[in-house]
Amino acid sequence: MVHFMFLKSLICSVYIDYDIVEFILILDGQSRRLHDPISILDDFMMENLMSLITRHVRCEYPEIGRNLLDISFITSSENHTYRLNCGENKYSLRLQRPGYHSREEIQAELRFVEILNDRNIKTARPVSTSSGENVSIVSAPGGDILVSIFEWIDGEHPTPEKNLEVYGQLGLVMGTMHNISESITPFFYDKRPSWNFDRIIGDNSVWGSWYQSNYVSRPQENLVKRSICEIQKRLHEYHGEKIYGLIHADMRPTNIIVRNNELVIIDFDDCCHSWYMFDIAASASFLEHDYKVTDWLNELLHNYLTVRKLNQDDLDILPYFIAMRRIQLMAWYFSHINSDFAKTLGHEWFECSYNVIERILQGEFNLSL
Repeated sequence: MVHFMFLKSLICSVYIDYDIVEFILILDGQSRRLHDPISILDDFMMENLMSLITRHVRCEYPEIGRNLLDISFITSSENHTYRLNCGENKYSLRLQRPGYHSREEIQAELRFVEILNDRNIKTARPVSTSSGENVSIVSAPGGDILVSIFEWIDGEHPTPEKNLEVYGQLGLVMGTMHNISESITPFFYDKRPSWNFDRIIGDNSVWGSWYQSNYVSRPQENLVKRSICEIQKRLHEYHGEKIYGLIHADMRPTNIIVRNNELVIIDFDDCCHSWYMFDIAASASFLEHDYKVTDWLNELLHNYLTVRKLNQDDLDILPYFIAMRRIQLMAWYFSHINSDFAKTLGHEWFECSYNVIERILQGEFNLSL
């Protein structure tokens, strides 16, 4: 389990004695046998994890730590995120999943966030330690864990009935962001990952394979394979000077907070070098099957064009980037199958995925400039 294994790496070691089928927890040099490892371990570890985070915040971020009242868990996906309640002020704390990004990559992400903020793209600013570092390290028995703290953004995630308006605003934000990216991308080479075809849905994809036999019938497998071939063909034919740069890669409604009628973009953890049109496609992540999604994306494109140019080639390939993103998310599902969000998807979401891919291959996913 993602949640279980991540916490285990933070604060303890677990050994399994297969001869007697029981779990032994090693914490602070003390051993404890667990007969119901998931339920007992989770409560036991969470208490110690809160203590570990509290000590770290008070040591590395004393201005926050001296007013810290409590810590509450928010969510887990690639990382674990917590809210730090300091009375009048609040912050979000992110514990980085070991091995997902290096410290240098996270520092580049946070620098990108700061540049965008300085140029009037609203984001959650990172908070520095007392020594001026924006990434700190928790030393734990399972290995070092990278920590980032951000200012808390009050506001609300957009509701589905507000999506048309929000996607319109997002077009302005995203077009402006891509213009900024174009000017700064050379400074970020080798500092953030590249998401090309191979890293998105190829043999070396970030989240592994989209295929699991109990979820995919033979006709569905053939459909996805046919779409992958078509995507690869289209990418070989897609050229231009301003089609690739540093992008957010997950600017969907759950990573947007509406504050005073302005959009604040959060969670740049997946920011990478990739196609700008893939960034637009990723704004519909997990929503590609919604019957209103083409209306939302057309509204985004309409406003995007007021700040940044697109041509017919960009528009023609966008549905194939949407298919590529959906296939990537199928792989994400299998690599995060025990996460809370993945549990809400299930077989129905996969059936919708095949319908989306088939519509795109048949030219029925209509977008217009």
